[in-house]
Amino acid sequence: MILLSYRYAAGQPWQDSSTVNYTDWQNEVFHQAKVNNVQVSFLNGTEKLNSAIIGSYFKQEGIIKGSDYERYTMRVNTSSKIKPWLNWRKHWNQPFNPKHPTRTERMELGSNPNAGYGPIGF
Repeated sequence: MILLSYRYAAGQPWQDSSTVNYTDWQNEVFHQAKVNNVQVSFLNGTEKLNSAIIGSYFKQEGIIKGSDYERYTMRVNTSSKIKPWLNWRKHWNQPFNPKHPTRTERMELGSNPNAGYGPIGF
């Protein structure tokens, strides 16, 4: 009588795969992702002066756990008709990502006073 003993590379006896607990790695790594996008606008204007203040919030959960993205944005637009032939416009836009602040934002938050310099959005 011949007895066969199957072993894998580590020398351990081979097990029946139906008795082994397995991990569903796709379920562990991936998940369904939600997206939130909110915008608020305040508009005002006359014949000679117009202004707009716009704020937004964007959050997207990544399909891979830990890859979320979040951003706040503030925008201010102004325009003025000084003379019939002369118009003045100013646009200012400032995005902010809490996970990855820009060099100037890190300076403003006080984490490193030598990280950057200069005015924001001008």
